[in-house]
Amino acid sequence: MPLSTVRVISRTGVSRIGRDLRNLRSLRLDWGLPKKTDVLILFTDTAKQLSSYFPDRRLTVLDLESPRRNFWVLLLSIASGSIRIRRYLSTYISWIKPDLVLSAQDNFEPLWFVRPKHRTVIALVQNGLRVEDPISLPVPRKSLAHRPKVDFYFCFNSSIGDFVSKSLDATYVSIGSFRCNHEPRISISPSEKISYISTFRTDIPMTSLISTSNHRGSVTYGSILDRRIPILIEVATFCDENGLRLELLGKDLDHNAEESFYRERLGQFQFSYIPRTAGSFQYLQCDTAKIVVSTGSTLGLESLARGNRTAVFDPLPLILGNLSLQFGWPVLIDPEGPFWSTQASPSRIRQILGSLLSASDEQWKQTLDTYRDALPYYDPANTVFVNQLSEYGARMIPSDKTPDILR
Repeated sequence: MPLSTVRVISRTGVSRIGRDLRNLRSLRLDWGLPKKTDVLILFTDTAKQLSSYFPDRRLTVLDLESPRRNFWVLLLSIASGSIRIRRYLSTYISWIKPDLVLSAQDNFEPLWFVRPKHRTVIALVQNGLRVEDPISLPVPRKSLAHRPKVDFYFCFNSSIGDFVSKSLDATYVSIGSFRCNHEPRISISPSEKISYISTFRTDIPMTSLISTSNHRGSVTYGSILDRRIPILIEVATFCDENGLRLELLGKDLDHNAEESFYRERLGQFQFSYIPRTAGSFQYLQCDTAKIVVSTGSTLGLESLARGNRTAVFDPLPLILGNLSLQFGWPVLIDPEGPFWSTQASPSRIRQILGSLLSASDEQWKQTLDTYRDALPYYDPANTVFVNQLSEYGARMIPSDKTPDILR
């Protein structure tokens, strides 16, 4: 589960960026003059993938999560009366005059209000689940004089586009998950394993309180993790009984802390831990599993979009009382279905896993196709994205040069 759905921390980078700019002593300065560029990519997490679609264009990557700032841009921002990140970003864009600005942090609010004087197109790429929560998708403050706007918003599906359009004016284009489309699907027989997607994070203290919407007060982040352990134990038991290996797909970059957390709680159960590295996404592991198990992660949705047999056991809607956390939202479907369960009881877990294991390929395809509208659109090689931005230099990646972002 992307913790944008849990009301604990502010959106990635925004609060830290604000602190950096208020405390100039913490900044590291670049003294070179920024150069004219064709495409400006914000943040580094998906810069490698995004840049590969613009092979003939001058590219610049601006990492706003870093404390590094360009001295000359910062000086102009201060001269204009503000060192807020929105002003710094506007000044930077005005200086380098890109034709296109791309950001895969679609809920980075300062970018919503940048109005370049140069003819610059701003495009956002959805990178995670979006729910009815100001951390997942901020609601513009009423005091703002104008409504936020960008040129393009590339979203998972049309339902998400309809939801986000309540907060942000844009041309909405359904492309599915950009990063999922970018990575070719592995077409081999699945291994005898179940891949469980971790939701463990070290950047949120276990004692952090998370407010609920069902008048039950607050729960701690640690208690939410604990509610998922019985699900994992039931999955581990199912593996033992059916001769399957359990593979745990790591989420946190502190690999030792994450692996230790699960080994302490799984006790006698054997499993292999697959650490995640920065900028990588574990599609290979999902594509080669008999079954993928998610407790509400974006990777789980992407696995379904790729056609993998995937179970979603997510008790969060019941714990937090937020129905927008429910599988399939904003498409409204039953909380219990053929491959998902909000209840996530032992009997439902075993029923769904057994069904996924025994179904024929044709039966699984028919089941999955019934719920395609609730999943991210799947567009291998991002053809829709490329066609939409072709006039700004977007090109298809030759199949023999497709970047490998997993290994």
